[in-house]
Amino acid sequence: MLDNKKNHKIKNNQKLTGIKVLHLIKYPFILLVFTAVLYGNTLSNKYAIDDPIVTNNPIVQKGIKGIPEIFTTRYRIQGDYNYGYRPVAKSSYAIEYHLFGQNPMVSHLINLLLYGFTCVFLFFLLKKLLKRYDEFLPFIITLFFLAHPIHTEVVASLKNREEILSFLGSISSLYFFIKFNETKYLRNLIFGLLCYVLAFLSKQNALTFVAIIPLTIYFFSDTPKGFAKEAVKYLYDKISAYSGFIASVLKAYFGFLVRLLITNMFFVIAVVCYLIAIAKGGSGFYEWTAFFMVVHFNTNTKNKVSQLFNGLVNKWVMLGFLFVLIYSVFGIFKNPALISLSILHDFMGIIAVTSFSVYYYRDNTQMIVRITNGLKNPFVIISIIIGVIAIVLSSYNYYFILVFLFYNFSIACLLVFLIRNHNNSKGIKTLSIFTIAKSTMKPISTQGFVIPGIFKVLLFLIIVLGLISYVVIFGPNQYLPTEQREIFAYENPLFYESDIWVNIATGFYSLLIYLKLLVYPNPLVFYYGFNHIPIVSMTNGWVIFSMILHIALFIFALLGLRQKRLISFAILYYLATISIFANIVIPIPGIVGERLLFMPSLGFSIFLGLVVYKLLSVSVFDKIIIRNKIKILAVAMILLIPYSYKTIARNFNWKDHLTLYLHDIPYLENSLHANSLVASHLFRDINPNPVNAGEKEGNTKKLNLAIKHFNQVLFLDPNDKRTLNNLGTIYYDFFKEYDKAIQYFQKALEVDSSFSYAWFNKGHCHEQLGDHHNAKLAYQQAMKIKDNDIKTISSLARVCFNLGELNEAKELNMLITKIDPLLDLPYLNMAGYHLKLGNEISAVVYFEEAVKINPSNKPLCKKLGVYFTEQGNTDKAAYYHQLAAPYSN
Repeated sequence: MLDNKKNHKIKNNQKLTGIKVLHLIKYPFILLVFTAVLYGNTLSNKYAIDDPIVTNNPIVQKGIKGIPEIFTTRYRIQGDYNYGYRPVAKSSYAIEYHLFGQNPMVSHLINLLLYGFTCVFLFFLLKKLLKRYDEFLPFIITLFFLAHPIHTEVVASLKNREEILSFLGSISSLYFFIKFNETKYLRNLIFGLLCYVLAFLSKQNALTFVAIIPLTIYFFSDTPKGFAKEAVKYLYDKISAYSGFIASVLKAYFGFLVRLLITNMFFVIAVVCYLIAIAKGGSGFYEWTAFFMVVHFNTNTKNKVSQLFNGLVNKWVMLGFLFVLIYSVFGIFKNPALISLSILHDFMGIIAVTSFSVYYYRDNTQMIVRITNGLKNPFVIISIIIGVIAIVLSSYNYYFILVFLFYNFSIACLLVFLIRNHNNSKGIKTLSIFTIAKSTMKPISTQGFVIPGIFKVLLFLIIVLGLISYVVIFGPNQYLPTEQREIFAYENPLFYESDIWVNIATGFYSLLIYLKLLVYPNPLVFYYGFNHIPIVSMTNGWVIFSMILHIALFIFALLGLRQKRLISFAILYYLATISIFANIVIPIPGIVGERLLFMPSLGFSIFLGLVVYKLLSVSVFDKIIIRNKIKILAVAMILLIPYSYKTIARNFNWKDHLTLYLHDIPYLENSLHANSLVASHLFRDINPNPVNAGEKEGNTKKLNLAIKHFNQVLFLDPNDKRTLNNLGTIYYDFFKEYDKAIQYFQKALEVDSSFSYAWFNKGHCHEQLGDHHNAKLAYQQAMKIKDNDIKTISSLARVCFNLGELNEAKELNMLITKIDPLLDLPYLNMAGYHLKLGNEISAVVYFEEAVKINPSNKPLCKKLGVYFTEQGNTDKAAYYHQLAAPYSN
């Protein structure tokens, strides 16, 4: 009987466990199925717009073996482009290529799975954060996020996998930092930092989570009430008490500088060195040297001068200065720009002079104890903080005076600390002027003021994330090639705008476009640059509306900050994550981008979830019954159904380059770059050798469309040199209208006389017209601009031959052999010249040289085999016939 009861209890427990598991997995299962429904049609898509940057990348195509190179090179290396650093995202394509080769279906499947997994993880994160809320709310929020059509660019465009990986890494780091706050386990901190670094190395917009992580921990953790008010009062009291003292310190310090200039030879030398350093662009080393010399000559150590010089030859001191020397030499040979980085200058200078000071004061235990205790002194803390600010600002010449003052103030604070604690009467007498500040000090009571642990954690995380961000932003630049990317005006004219008010106005206009795309995502287009998004002034009505709206949202969010309202978190999250794409501080290529809303859209999704509950007057805190869940889902469907329809329909537009371009271009009539992209792609897509009437008709349609959109570019910008060059190329390549083509090339050269492609094309047209003299002049101009372009040199050599200048033609072909010794082109050229001159024997000699370099040229080998057979040279004939096998006509 007892056994039966025990078995019955076990069965009941097993049933309950099964129900819990089923309850746990039902939401993730629905989310994954919903992802497949929305994005399953992307599996038949090919490549579109920027996908070839990663899919047709030579480093990526090395597979796993290419990953070390990915981490030591820039993100995009193509032609004149060499910029960015996203090694984690790029490595994912290398791993994919290693396993599956170049397969668009697999690539799209991976994007779909990553997106689905990200949404599932987001659901569990929201469930953890919103544990005081109804459990259905995180699910509704995730559904809105998953279905929003603004994400189609991220999921359907393979290149934008970086956005998914960056967001997944960011929310993973947030999860581990929340766990760290709860448990204080070191492993959670390490995992959090690792995920953040991986997110950042996928794409740099993870930087916004430096603000999001502490904001989230604050909102969803217990914090004592009234602490903020108490902390503000405490800081106010501190600042009030020390303000008079700081003013006295500054007055005393600058007075002391004057006295030292008069009485202290060593300080004069230091100041002279400092001024020389300023002229040379680096002041940090001499600044700190001056500081330590002042301290040294106001101590009670005997035989100061002899000790100073003896100290300089000490091995530890020499090691410090050797460190600076190695750094300088390394900088000169490895990266000349490295030595000019002020922050490294300062760092090395501090190390060098500190190594001397540590040695010099090694026996002065009293001073060592005072310095150790000084880390707790407010003057030392202030000096360190202001010194760091000065080091950062020293990168900008505009702040030079401010930097100088910051440096001196930080040194003044350290001097005050050392002098106030010095026991030597001579030293006190010498620097007694600093006692002026002593009378201004007022004791401050801190009884009852205790910083809660949560705020210590937040401060710690902000500092750690800030330092990690600094390292991952600037660290790779020490070993990566210098970035090369020309930003054109049509991408974003704000790069060339000097009026800050225009930047601010256009920034708020952009923010309004982002909100519009979230609320009403139609139409969606592949490009939002100039002039689809106009450059506007502060008097624009939409700008004024946007400023009022965003300021109102910010104030509304702040009003709910103390009560930790979820709507406040949603607004602050959105504003923080979209801020770096607002074009106010830093212009963004393309001005606006749908992919840039991927992270911020979570804030909007939270807002939509709250709106649904509000419409039904259902509390977000109470556990709701199944009937109310159905109502909530029904109301959510009012948006989810059109969102889903738009998402599925939009995925078809991303089928390939041409499908996307032709669908979107009617909405992009004013976008210069969009019209240029469409026309250029149509131009490249033309079949040069049509085999039937259908292909010829298709070519004609593409040509007419290309000309139409190139002309639209010229309507928007009559001086677009590339469009002028492309139109000229169409007229000479397809219509053989060389005179008309020359007119376009000439216009392009009037815009930019250093445009080598236009010079080359102009030369080609003159050559086709039989005007070899003007062809030669044009090719020579092209060669002056790009002296190692083999195509230009070969064409110039051909024109020289046609003008009867055989020796010059030969010299030009020999130049090609120096540029690329493994190229058979110059020998083929020379052979062709000799054949035209009737010198068959010399031509054969050059043909044989060409075969030595390129024995895979089977047609040439076949001809040489036939030639030597006719000449009766059976050995050579057999040799070339063997090379030609299995070639046949």
